[in-house]
Amino acid sequence: MADSKRLSKRIIEKVAQSAAVNTNRLHVLPVDDEKWMLRKKGAEFDLGIFDTRDDAVRAAIDYVNNDSDAYAVVHDRNGSIAETINR
Repeated sequence: MADSKRLSKRIIEKVAQSAAVNTNRLHVLPVDDEKWMLRKKGAEFDLGIFDTRDDAVRAAIDYVNNDSDAYAVVHDRNGSIAETINR
């Protein structure tokens, strides 16, 4: 579990480092061994913490569908991009 927390922290830091590039980008990221977060790029706070990846992805899809300029990047547990969600 400690390794996954360090990995999640590194993923979150990578997302935060590139925050100035596109503020309409959302990220679905692992928080720990079970939880997932939805974070808008450049935001200080998460848009939500979810029990499952599927719940976080559904929230990202809803957000993208309501914001024509937004898109979401869904990461897997190791930080790789698993998919991108566009309107």
